[in-house]
Amino acid sequence: MTNKSTHSRKVVRYSESFKLEVVRQMEQEGLSVTEVSNRYAIKGTHTVNRWLKQYKKEALQAKKIWIMNTKEKDELLRMKQENEELRRLVVKLKLESLTYETLTEIACAELGIDKETLKKKQAGQ
Repeated sequence: MTNKSTHSRKVVRYSESFKLEVVRQMEQEGLSVTEVSNRYAIKGTHTVNRWLKQYKKEALQAKKIWIMNTKEKDELLRMKQENEELRRLVVKLKLESLTYETLTEIACAELGIDKETLKKKQAGQ
């Protein structure tokens, strides 16, 4: 015997004309996603946001505004600079590693030994 849920999820489909009307009202009346969702009892803001994306009206979506004091702004700038410096360092280290690997392969070929033998010799020193 299977145990079926007593709650069924109601799927709501909106017509193309309804979607366009909602987006038009947002443009003309300056309504937010939340306001039109409430006005038309549209569950969740993701639905309206999908419509805005579908009709290339992403500019109507809510924008995030960051408010920072001078100390926080300076810290963010410092962290961005540090992040960029670390990225450059990672690239430099990768290039050095590739150079080392290439030189090791060349040396092994010149000496007529394989890399494992060279590693063993280095470990024994």
